[in-house]
Amino acid sequence: MTRQDPGGLPAGEEGYRLALLSRIRRGLASPEVRILLVSVTIHLLLQLALNWMMPFPNYSELGMGDATAYYPISAEPFPSQPAFSPNKYRRILLPLLVRTLFSWDRHFGFLIVNVVAVSLASVFFYRIARRHTAHPVELTLLFSAVPYLFTSAHLGYAEPLMVAGLLAGYDAWDQRRTGQSVVWNAVAVLAKEIAVFPVLALIAVTCLQRRWREALILGLAFVPAAAYYLALGWHWGDPLWLLGGDVERLNIGFTPLAIVDLIVNGGAPEFVPPWFLVLNQMGNVALLGLLSLAIYALRKRKDLCLYLVITSVPLLFLGWAVVFLNWHVGRQALLSSLSVLAADRLLPRWKRWLWPVVLLMLFWSLFQSLFWAKFFWIHKF
Repeated sequence: MTRQDPGGLPAGEEGYRLALLSRIRRGLASPEVRILLVSVTIHLLLQLALNWMMPFPNYSELGMGDATAYYPISAEPFPSQPAFSPNKYRRILLPLLVRTLFSWDRHFGFLIVNVVAVSLASVFFYRIARRHTAHPVELTLLFSAVPYLFTSAHLGYAEPLMVAGLLAGYDAWDQRRTGQSVVWNAVAVLAKEIAVFPVLALIAVTCLQRRWREALILGLAFVPAAAYYLALGWHWGDPLWLLGGDVERLNIGFTPLAIVDLIVNGGAPEFVPPWFLVLNQMGNVALLGLLSLAIYALRKRKDLCLYLVITSVPLLFLGWAVVFLNWHVGRQALLSSLSVLAADRLLPRWKRWLWPVVLLMLFWSLFQSLFWAKFFWIHKF
């Protein structure tokens, strides 16, 4: 006969329920879960503000950016011939996830996938910062509020998935979980092809540590993307399709020369005032300068410094079309997300400025998102 507790439930069932509640409380008390929940909440609040300006179903269809291509690709991921610049088809993961998980409402899918991805990126950044810095929570706040990452989640870009994959891959590699690192890095490369550089950087650091077998295993992260590229080229009857896109759109050049050329010769469309163009180039210089300072600050941590140096190589070879706005350079600079760790030594001295800086970046993220949403809407209608 089963013993009954005063409430009428069997003792075993009551014990199971209490154990489950205890696990839930412990889970909610963990920093990772709190970061995830807070990040998701803030992003959804921002989306409510965006809805007031422009309903979210439109950002992925009516944008002038990459989402203009990603949304139709999510409806037809493998067309008989490319309908957009080939570089858009390299970034298949986001459209494919949206198509698979949210076929009933792809507009909603772009939002949810990216909000979850950017929140997971904050969680993995915290896990890395916790092991290597004295102020992991404060650094995670700074990272989470970076406008280029925050806003990307609401404009249908591939950066949130890429950054989440790269940080998760680095986190797993840092804990000697090479298999998990391969999977996460493969996710990053499928999200956006430029993630190849951080993965190569990770392999280089592993070789520097004479972990030869692990370096070879990490190379497997390129296999899914390579297989997809080959299959798509065979499907299109054009095995050299990867050579198209960026080169023909003049997106490759030497960044310093492109910045100087834009400042000296201008070339902005009529609706962009000259001072705005110069301001954007000052933003580009500031971004590259901050990254250089971060690499210098981390010079004594040779492994991390080498990782950031190799990761940052693409930022030196951006053409006019990319450099025109610091928004584009900022998105590329997300490859070097771990450069935020360099702020660890400054926090004790400047901690009183932490919240003002975070709030300013969040305000800028909101403004930027609303501006582009409104601009997209006006442009189309």
